[in-house]
Amino acid sequence: MAEEGGVLIGSKVGRRRVAVTWAVGDAWERFSAERVAVVQKAFRVGGLALPIDGSADDEISIKGTETGSGFRMVGGRLDWSS
Repeated sequence: MAEEGGVLIGSKVGRRRVAVTWAVGDAWERFSAERVAVVQKAFRVGGLALPIDGSADDEISIKGTETGSGFRMVGGRLDWSS
């Protein structure tokens, strides 16, 4: 797909994918700029932005699981297996 004079050329499906990608990217940029605290909290409670040494594993809070249910430390790492 190439741009020719500011107009995308190619199949309708390809143009639609590009338009959706731009729209999602724009929405993410606006949301993450306006809701910084929400994004940061989501990454922390999901365990994605926590230190790898396990020192903050108690911050992990996954919806649908009970606190402490199925979670245990194994070899210095948090394990979800039962």
